[in-house]
Amino acid sequence: MPPIVAQYPLANYSSLELALSAIGTDAVFACTASTATQLLSKYVPIWSYEFDDPDAPQIILPPVSYSYGAYHGSELQYVFDVREPIPGDLNAAQQRLSDAMILHWSNFVRFGNPNTLQTSGWPRYQPPQTDRVSFSLRRCHRPILKRRSGRITNARFGLHFFKAEVAEPAPNIPGY
Repeated sequence: MPPIVAQYPLANYSSLELALSAIGTDAVFACTASTATQLLSKYVPIWSYEFDDPDAPQIILPPVSYSYGAYHGSELQYVFDVREPIPGDLNAAQQRLSDAMILHWSNFVRFGNPNTLQTSGWPRYQPPQTDRVSFSLRRCHRPILKRRSGRITNARFGLHFFKAEVAEPAPNIPGY
């Protein structure tokens, strides 16, 4: 456990729960997303993103003693109509962020690229550059599309430390 403690010092978090959440997020989501992005970018155009609304409404999990923040899947309520059975709405800033996300996703579906003359700023992921866009409401109350570079969270550490051991080799599938 010392490598984990060194990478995620408790002093960097306001509670043990948030430290454990960071470890779990990196191990399960950030590391695998980073790996998938790198591997897929060799074969198809990739536009990578990070969703960063620390106050995203919780529509999936039960209440806990800390904020879930931008939890896995929280952006879906900003892009798709999944809030019907959930009481409450997105606030005005979240609705503007939702509108920006829907526009980019719609452009991608229609044109194969999230950017158009009306929208820009979402860089294509092209290694060795690791640019992605962050759909964010942090530190302001209006949506920001900001360019993010560098490794995602602690992905390099996580890929080394959290790698799964495969008991048997994956099947050989013709064409793959």
